[in-house]
Amino acid sequence: MAWVSSKISAVTVYGDRAEVTRVASVSLAKGMHALIFDNLPANIDQDSIQVKWLWSASVKDVKFRRVFFEEIIDERVKLLREEEKKHEDSIEEWEEKRENCEKEKNLIENITTKITEPSKRTDSSELDPDNWMKMVDFYRTRMDALNLEMRQMNAEISILRNKMEKVQSELDLLDGNEWKANNQVEVLLETTEESEIGVAIVYMVHGPGWHPVYDIRVSSDTKAMNLTYNAMVSQNTLEDWNGVDLKLSTAQPRISGMQPELHPWYIDKYRAPLNSYPTMGSLEWAAPGMFRKEKSEMPVMPFMSLPESDSQSISSNQSVAEAGTTSVLFAISGKSDIASDNIPHKVCVLIRDFGSTFQYSSVPKLAAYSYLKAKAVNDSDYPLLPGKSNIFFENSFVANSELPLISPSEEFLISLGVDESLKIEYKLIKKLVTNEGLITKKAKTAYEYQIIVTNNKKTREEIHIFDQIPLSNHEEITVELIEPEYKKESAGLKMDDRKSLEWTLSVDAWKSISIPFRYSVEYPRDTTVVWL
Repeated sequence: MAWVSSKISAVTVYGDRAEVTRVASVSLAKGMHALIFDNLPANIDQDSIQVKWLWSASVKDVKFRRVFFEEIIDERVKLLREEEKKHEDSIEEWEEKRENCEKEKNLIENITTKITEPSKRTDSSELDPDNWMKMVDFYRTRMDALNLEMRQMNAEISILRNKMEKVQSELDLLDGNEWKANNQVEVLLETTEESEIGVAIVYMVHGPGWHPVYDIRVSSDTKAMNLTYNAMVSQNTLEDWNGVDLKLSTAQPRISGMQPELHPWYIDKYRAPLNSYPTMGSLEWAAPGMFRKEKSEMPVMPFMSLPESDSQSISSNQSVAEAGTTSVLFAISGKSDIASDNIPHKVCVLIRDFGSTFQYSSVPKLAAYSYLKAKAVNDSDYPLLPGKSNIFFENSFVANSELPLISPSEEFLISLGVDESLKIEYKLIKKLVTNEGLITKKAKTAYEYQIIVTNNKKTREEIHIFDQIPLSNHEEITVELIEPEYKKESAGLKMDDRKSLEWTLSVDAWKSISIPFRYSVEYPRDTTVVWL
């Protein structure tokens, strides 16, 4: 039996776990050998352990075991406990000094009170101004010094407590790790000749994960969109991943790869429980031990057999993307370092340029501004996963946003904020109320608006304007769109089922376009229309 010195060479990180490859090289004579991989993480999935990379040897058996000790064997835990004890002792020492300062302040206060209290036998020397001034100077000087000392002590105590909280937080990150236990994997193999053996164990460990964060930069001159795809990787396996080949997978191993199956769904007539006691008047008796239905109809209660849960356990830098059938694997270039501190570490997955077109839009009724968006197509072979995005326009930060899932070949929009070079005006031109009909007694209110778009840019621009007419929720209230005249959808004008209109306009440089917008609402004269 031989303990081998191994190191982590490669890691593939999923959303909630990681596959770790640990390699070792050892010289062995011909024959049977048991190699021990020691100090493996607490959250290891023992069913996932595999052995790879063998030359001149064959694997006979692989065993996982947990060895318990009387002493704490984890060096990191030992150091943290020692540091915690050192901070506790220092805090106690400073608190004792602070307590002594507090006692001295109380003593001075008591002496001052005693001296300044009126007494029937006051000595005239005690009233001497020089003595009084000396006493005041002593009181002021000493109290200032003590207050300063106590402030410094409080600051030291605060610093030490922060350090101790950090140590305790790191200990908490161990998350119930068995400090007196050691996970080991024993590999039993046979060599046919004396040789240098290269061996690796591969295992899953729960806890690590990653999520995407994007930096999106857009230039108005070239209209190019530069997307930096970053990954925030975190882990607290108690193993630092130093100089590893890192891969990031979009696969979800926690979800079973097996399609669930439908099971028979039975329904039946409700039957009274066997331990119920029917009365002679409530039931008609049948054969002994059998009940027939009650005289009054009983409701039929469905009984359902629920499908059994189907689960399956896992056995087992700009990057190069390997697109699979159902997932993507990003191989980060170079070597990566991810410390076991549960702090997100940024890793650059890839940097890619997308050609984009600019699109302006406005909802003048709500905000008389034009909003700029960059429209692009994901022409890569892999999806852009949902994640936070930091958006920059002309090298200036615009906003934080959330990028949705964008599949390959899918079009997407990036909001770039307000562009005041396209000026929007929204004017109420007229509101006219008329009464119609002597018999029907109808009233009609007509609204006339004007939307003016002025392009102060040097180039011709396209803009989408959105507005709406109200929807009637009563049969006696009718709404009519007067202008623009709408018969069917066109490239320049659309209207959806909610009566929202969308104009698509092209505005020449330094020109303005006016959009007339009119509608009327007709209702019974004695009716008050709400929300109009």
